[in-house]
Amino acid sequence: MTIKVSDHEFFKRENKDILSTVNMTLSEALLGCKMTVATVHGSVNINTEAGVSSDDQMVLKHWGVPEFNPPDDSIYDLE
Repeated sequence: MTIKVSDHEFFKRENKDILSTVNMTLSEALLGCKMTVATVHGSVNINTEAGVSSDDQMVLKHWGVPEFNPPDDSIYDLE
């Protein structure tokens, strides 16, 4: 069985990670700031560190989706 997941307009899936892009002003990036970001579970408030640069990534643990480990289909008779 094959399951195809459609692309989302805001989130991007890369392996088991869910990514999104957040725009910041230059002063927010240089000084750090508090901001609200979207997750698949809703919005969450975060604090960014001072001195972030373009393409830096921030990991929000426990705000993604659980890892999915289906059983090996070859051991089940689905007919």
